[in-house]
Amino acid sequence: MHVDSIEKATPKNLGNDVLPHYVTRRYAEWMSAAVALQSHLADDSLLKTECTPLILSMHSLLSKLAKSLPSPNGMLFEINNYALIVSLLEKRKAPESILNPPMKALRKATINYARKAATKRFPKLAELAVSIRKASGLDTKHSESKQSDDNAEKSNALSVPSGVTASSLSSLLESFQANYEQELLSLRDSTLQHFASFDTGIAVFSEVLACVYDLYALVARLVRLNFAADVRCLPERSNASVDFEFSDKDVNDDG
Repeated sequence: MHVDSIEKATPKNLGNDVLPHYVTRRYAEWMSAAVALQSHLADDSLLKTECTPLILSMHSLLSKLAKSLPSPNGMLFEINNYALIVSLLEKRKAPESILNPPMKALRKATINYARKAATKRFPKLAELAVSIRKASGLDTKHSESKQSDDNAEKSNALSVPSGVTASSLSSLLESFQANYEQELLSLRDSTLQHFASFDTGIAVFSEVLACVYDLYALVARLVRLNFAADVRCLPERSNASVDFEFSDKDVNDDG
C-alpha cells in the first residue's frame, strides 16, 4: 500500500518547496520504526528485501519533486530531504544496506550544490580553473579533481591556457586576496538560510569551502609551475579557509 501510494504521487498533487516534505517525514519515521523492530533480529536481510521496493519508489518520488523545482531549489530540496532521512536512520543505527542509498544521494546533491555555489560566487576563478583543466587534459567535470590535479603537479603537466599571462594572473589573484574572506562570509550566511537544520547548513557550507579551495589551489599550482618568478601575489595562507565563529543566536535561531 505504501509503495503504491508513493508511485502514484506527483509534484502537482503533493505540492513542494525546498524544505523537508511531509511525505519524506512520514517515510523516514516509518523506516526508522522498521529498523528499530528489525534490530532485535540477527539478520537484516529481511528488512532489505521487504523495504527495497519502498526505498526505490521514495527515491524516485524525491527525484521527481526535485526536478519540478527551478535551480538551485531542486538541489536544496534533495539536500534537506535526504538529510532528514539520514539523520533519523542514523539515530536508529540502520544497517548499511538501508542507510547507504540516502547517504549517497545526499552526498551527490551536496557536491553539486557546492560546486555551483562556489562557481557563482567566484566566477573568474572558476572560469580560469576550467580553462586550466581543458588545457592540461584534466577532467573538466571536477570529479576526483584533487587527485588528478596532484598527479598533474607531480608530472609538471599543468598547461597555461591561451591568453593567460603573468599580468592577468596577478590581477585575478590580487582581487581574490582582497575580497575572498568577505565573499566567503557572505556565502556562509546565504548558504545557511536555505537549510532546515543548522548541522546540514554547516556540512553544506564546508563542502562549498572545499570547492572554493580546489579552484584556488589549481590556479596556485599553475603559478608555481609556470609563473613563479613573475607572480608574487598569492595569499600567505595555505588555503582559502576562514575561521568562523557562530554566536548562540545563530544556533538558537536554527533550532
